Amino acid sequence: MSLLELTQPLRRGLARLRARVRTLVLLLGGSRLAVFLGAALALFFCADYVLRLPLSVRTVLLLLVVGGGVAVALRHLLRPLLAPLDDDTLAACVEAAHPGLNDRLRSSLAFAHAKENPDNEDSPELMRVVVEETVRESGALPFARVARTRLPLRRTEPSRTCVQPRAPATLRTALSAPRN
Repeated sequence: MSLLELTQPLRRGLARLRARVRTLVLLLGGSRLAVFLGAALALFFCADYVLRLPLSVRTVLLLLVVGGGVAVALRHLLRPLLAPLDDDTLAACVEAAHPGLNDRLRSSLAFAHAKENPDNEDSPELMRVVVEETVRESGALPFARVARTRLPLRRTEPSRTCVQPRAPATLRTALSAPRN
């Protein structure tokens, strides 16, 4: 059995985590968009009712609300959903949530790719042992639960998150490392 076949349980767990992160981003971004549009439209209708705005002002306000909705959708839905979530980033998040893995998850994934490289000079036996041990130890770990459903009370700084600092804030929130 090749190392790529041995790492299939790890890859399935990371795929479940990726799907959960995408679901959380969709729910969180959709909620933010709905709250923004609801509040902006309520304010728009109240202003129109109280001030009896002319048609030109109503049109400008409606365009501002639509533009704000597009901006919120881009920032909180499209950008996070289109951001790549590679296995290495997700593995780092799992390792941050489960420190007992000691960087073996990322190493196992790297070994599976390195085994296919003909220039690789690492010991195949050692790589196989590390991959088998990682698969055995991580088999019972709930990878999908690494993505948190609760928002932190304060913004998480980049050093406490599992994704790159350039990742959208919604992804950093969904993948933030648990507090000790």
